[in-house]
Amino acid sequence: MTDFESALHAWRMVLGVSNVINAEAGLQEIERATFSTEQHVLAVIRPADTREVQECLRIAAKYGVPLYPVSTGKNWGYGSRVPVETDSVVLDLGRLNRIVDFDEELAYVTVEPGVTFQQLYEYLQARGSNLMMSVTGSTPYSSVLANVLERGLGHGSYGNRVEYACHFEVVLPGGELINTGFGRYRDARTKNVSRWGLGPALDGLFSQSNLGIVTRMTVWLRPAPKYMQVCKFLLGDDTGLPDLMQALQKLKLEELVNSPISLFNDYKLLAMQQRFPGEEVGENYSLLPGVLDKIKQSKSIARWNGMLTLYASSKKHGLVLQELVVEAMQGLVEVMLFQDETTSWIYEGRTGRLVIEKPSASRGFKKSPLYGVPFEEDLATLYWRKQESVKPEQGPDFNPDKDGCGLIWCHEQVPFTGKDVAEAVRIIDETIRGWNFEPVTSLRCMSGRSVNVLAAIIFDRAVAGEDRQARKCHTELVQKLVEAGYFPSRLDITTMKQLSAGDKNYVKLIKTLKTALDPQMTLAPGRYDFQQDWPE
Repeated sequence: MTDFESALHAWRMVLGVSNVINAEAGLQEIERATFSTEQHVLAVIRPADTREVQECLRIAAKYGVPLYPVSTGKNWGYGSRVPVETDSVVLDLGRLNRIVDFDEELAYVTVEPGVTFQQLYEYLQARGSNLMMSVTGSTPYSSVLANVLERGLGHGSYGNRVEYACHFEVVLPGGELINTGFGRYRDARTKNVSRWGLGPALDGLFSQSNLGIVTRMTVWLRPAPKYMQVCKFLLGDDTGLPDLMQALQKLKLEELVNSPISLFNDYKLLAMQQRFPGEEVGENYSLLPGVLDKIKQSKSIARWNGMLTLYASSKKHGLVLQELVVEAMQGLVEVMLFQDETTSWIYEGRTGRLVIEKPSASRGFKKSPLYGVPFEEDLATLYWRKQESVKPEQGPDFNPDKDGCGLIWCHEQVPFTGKDVAEAVRIIDETIRGWNFEPVTSLRCMSGRSVNVLAAIIFDRAVAGEDRQARKCHTELVQKLVEAGYFPSRLDITTMKQLSAGDKNYVKLIKTLKTALDPQMTLAPGRYDFQQDWPE
């Protein structure tokens, strides 16, 4: 039986009155996301360290009050800070913001949930470190730890972040504290440099889950490259996409390109540069024929705009890699542009012929996200459909929830074949356009075996009916992709309660783990636990 008032009193005794917020004025913002939500938040509590997190969970279990943990709460497009279930208390971990450990030689850092990408970058800069982190395409003020746990994607060769993390400190729903891997041995010198430890590896149980709260994590960093090139390439239409993807798959599988390969469609690049051209739309608020092509031509935007990075041990090594990339993409793209700090090379894509070699017009690679420098340019995309003249705040105050931006992500995992990628793109384009939105799509090639296909449904929450239209569009899109065999690899809080878990034995195991660790069901109920499929 839930006893909220007793829990509130107990939390105040542990955290202090100022760190327990339950006034309506302080909760409305917490209940807001980039899509429609109905969940009511009872309170926000703000522990300062692991011990206080343990006490908060013990109190929640004692009085039967659901807790929903967030780090910095900038999970835009997936639910922000809103709990999956209503009448929950948000456990804000932002005060746990220490960088606990750092090793330059072994290239790792240990962080708490409140540590942001910007904070970590400044920490490395202050020490004159030669190490770089993989940065997010979202705000620099989002949580490093939370992004790893959500299996978020980043820039650089460590972009698939969850593969480069270990030694989780975890508070279980009953308040017990465990350390994963070798971290459970007090004197283990390998706890921050080895993922698996000894015996069953538990780290994966706490990624996209509600089985515990990770209060500390070790993240691996990589040395800054001795030499780096960026390659940008353009593809004019969808007909050449399958063959191009096959060539890129070979480059990744053979590890000739040791960083993610990204492709952005025309709408994605356009949305990064300007707002929706509302003065040139049809009756259904969709772009008139020819308008998109005209804008693309004026901004030198192709149907697909690709980028890859070559990290090399020397310029000589980098030029060999450049030659191999040109050979792989020859005849498949319109143009290839390579740049390092001093030189630009432009190749004619159809023949692979070097058109011009000249001094580089673009300097400052070491200030780019490819060098682990946080950036905010991608965030303009969230305002693509805003009809009001809203000027976003800069820096840590940037808040698309407050500004009424509409965004729901559809994040799918697709086999790295030209046929599969083209089919997923076709489904996305037809479905999103069918609801009079623009398919703002990115392809992120993290490995040689699968591609992350990210489709953003962007809308204006201030326009009557768009919330409903966007959710219907997203539901239909997920359904069609699943029917084609392409499943999400990350879910928003609404879809968590809709999508089937699949195999009944998997569901049975999840239920067994959850009920054993959290018999009161107080830690983030509904979060990736597929309760809708639980057997009676």
